[in-house]
Amino acid sequence: MADEKARKAGRYLSGVIWEVYLYILTSNEPVGVRDVWRGLSLSSPSLAQYHINNLLEAGLISQTRDGRYLAEEKAKLDVLRNFVLLRGRLI
Repeated sequence: MADEKARKAGRYLSGVIWEVYLYILTSNEPVGVRDVWRGLSLSSPSLAQYHINNLLEAGLISQTRDGRYLAEEKAKLDVLRNFVLLRGRLI
């Protein structure tokens, strides 16, 4: 069921939520809400939290004990299956 949720979510990622997912995915360490907010220059931390909550619900990211977020390994494979990394950019 969680795998199906992640696959379905992966098909519909676009706009800001896609940017938030890529930011978390490409981070070398778990990130917090304010890291996402500042890193993507979003209008407010609550907007960053909104998108993070949607990614959590879809099973694409998980929360660490200290309240930071990282991309789920299995979901990474499912979402990025249709993309190619070329010179450091996803296409």
